[in-house]
Amino acid sequence: MKNEDDGKDNLNPWSSTSKWIESNGGYVNNSLNFHEPDRNVRVTSPICSGTLLLRIPSQCLVTLPFIERDEKLPSKQLDQIKRPSLFSVVHEIDRKEIYHEKEDLLLALYLACNMSQFRQRQQFSNVNEIHLKPYLSTLPTHSSFDNLPRRWPKDQLEILLTGTSLLQRIQNEKCGLMNDYNLIVNSWKRHIIRANSRGKDNESYVYSDPPSFETFDHMIATVASRVFSRLGGSDIANKNVGCNQNEFDAMVPLLDLFNHKRGEVEKSDVRYVRSETDGSVTVTASRKLEIDSLPSITYGAKGNSQLLLRYGFCLEANIEPDGSSNDVLEFRPSPGHPLVELRIGPKSYSYPGLVKGLEIFHKLSSGQTQSLDNKSFADEESGVEAFLNSCEIEDDLDFDVYGLDNEEGNFIDDNNMPLDEAIPEEECRALEDFLSALQKLESNYSLCGEELESYLRSKACLRRYYSALLVNSELQTIHFYAQATRSIIARLLKLKNPKHEQKEGGLMLKNALVDDLVTAFTQIRYPNLITTN
Repeated sequence: MKNEDDGKDNLNPWSSTSKWIESNGGYVNNSLNFHEPDRNVRVTSPICSGTLLLRIPSQCLVTLPFIERDEKLPSKQLDQIKRPSLFSVVHEIDRKEIYHEKEDLLLALYLACNMSQFRQRQQFSNVNEIHLKPYLSTLPTHSSFDNLPRRWPKDQLEILLTGTSLLQRIQNEKCGLMNDYNLIVNSWKRHIIRANSRGKDNESYVYSDPPSFETFDHMIATVASRVFSRLGGSDIANKNVGCNQNEFDAMVPLLDLFNHKRGEVEKSDVRYVRSETDGSVTVTASRKLEIDSLPSITYGAKGNSQLLLRYGFCLEANIEPDGSSNDVLEFRPSPGHPLVELRIGPKSYSYPGLVKGLEIFHKLSSGQTQSLDNKSFADEESGVEAFLNSCEIEDDLDFDVYGLDNEEGNFIDDNNMPLDEAIPEEECRALEDFLSALQKLESNYSLCGEELESYLRSKACLRRYYSALLVNSELQTIHFYAQATRSIIARLLKLKNPKHEQKEGGLMLKNALVDDLVTAFTQIRYPNLITTN
């Protein structure tokens, strides 16, 4: 990419941003470079483990305090063009009316305002706008986010993602994004009207229009896919925008060009940490890096549903070293029922979902539908803040409530009735209802059979390929729990009546994790029924 804005230098985005970072006291290792065609950071000479790769000074981190400092500077823009305080614009909006977090809205709005000027190739005279210009040149183009599902045509979404829980979330995000933009525009206009009515600035300034929806959409996608949680420190600006957290998120130049790597055998190549002394972010190599390798970071243990929604891609093997899948299937028999998260993995991950799923059908069979409905609204996270909070804590889920009881690996159960006195026939009915609900869920997917297999084999169309990866993962989770449920039913009937035999129908999974789940279920819930053959 050539710098055409001022005609004074032809540095590519990596070089110009490196120069900017170093001029502010930072450091960029010269063994790193950026390959623009595929937007990958590459190693140009061998790097030893522990080597310092980047040190990004605090004054180069785009955070709420950064924006606040910018807004306190005297306006020096050409033609005396002024914009309302972005803090005031966002702060005025009722938190209950927005889809995104206010911090994300403010970061996106700030970047959108600066990007609008950057695209217009205006000569920046404000210090912080010059200060930010190199970073803006490193950001992906608007079209690079076209793989985000919210930008797909409606008919394509329905063909590829019907049956997944992601489909409704995408529709919510589409509406939420447009609604947030309209709220910002209305607040922006109200601020201008109030300023002009006071007669203080209207003779000296011409107020700018808010950025276009296209630019705002671009920057919301940029923030959602590139922001680093809690790397921005804390500041009094927290109170101004109405955020609750003690630490700010940060846009970290150059570090946000590193791609994601996660999985059963994939590990992050670098470590990064914020200095408590000066607020800088230091990045070091966590292993030896060879020439032409692509050093990567990890975005966290995110499922393909979240990866596709936020970043526009999915992983083929989204599995942790312990065999647990990062993908979560959202199971809800009907709208009035609580949401249950089902996940393939060791029994400490799979057992809680199975028990909570069965609890729904136990209560239905006992006529506790009213209490079940009430519980669904009490237990399930709902609303904007709850949804965003769940995204924040997703990587730190505590399974001890329904899973492991202590460090020795003993399980607790959330069922109130004495497990060793429970009647297997009642349990079997609940298990059969659970199995029927899983089979019904499987039938809802529009992408299946030979078409699904075909899309999994080809990357010619990434939307089809990523959708196929997501659907295939969810179907595998359904099959995992269906197989476990069939096996449990057969085992319980045999334990209750040793002469009883039942053939297990449906897809059979040769998976040790299924066997572990089945064994754990019967040993925990029916220890007195287990006999030695």
